Amino acid sequence: MSTVGTRQLSAVEWWAQDVNAKGGIRGRLINLIHCNDEASPEKSVTCTRDLIGRGVVLLLNASITGPILAAMPLLNNGPAMVTPSPNVVPPANSYVFQTSPSDLELTKGIAAYARQNGIDHIAMVAATDASGEVGVKSAAAVFPAAGITYKLARIDLRASDASIQLANVVSDGAPLIYSNYSGGGAATVVKSYSNLG
Repeated sequence: MSTVGTRQLSAVEWWAQDVNAKGGIRGRLINLIHCNDEASPEKSVTCTRDLIGRGVVLLLNASITGPILAAMPLLNNGPAMVTPSPNVVPPANSYVFQTSPSDLELTKGIAAYARQNGIDHIAMVAATDASGEVGVKSAAAVFPAAGITYKLARIDLRASDASIQLANVVSDGAPLIYSNYSGGGAATVVKSYSNLG
């Protein structure tokens, strides 16, 4: 998942430099502090405690589902945390704010697309991590209710090939493959799809 974090960190660093070059926000310069949780819930808790101890006023948490969920209980009294993860749906009374559609809503969009195109069965490949668990739960809630059957295969995020899983889920001729992945895992699925022709 380092590919995702590296890009997001670069974007935030660029933004902070740009804003600071223009005098900051209302005359206050941004002091960006970075802590790499290495996609580990345990390290996420350590990072979050350290950042709270340093007096941060806003956490931009672009990690993956498990580490984000591990950090959330530490924020009962702030500071605010913003995350783009579609797999985290914080309670309304929390200090955590999600900035993208939820995985459930994205899955509903996929189901609507499938139904509008006359597709009643799909293939699905999902990660074996917490993000994949959210995707599998969303699929179970959405696809059957929309009259869509699906065949599911799971792949570890560290896998370098998904050919076997893809061949298995499309064996019944599914006209649509839904890959519930991000980062390097998504690239593995796309590469394997291409390799299969």
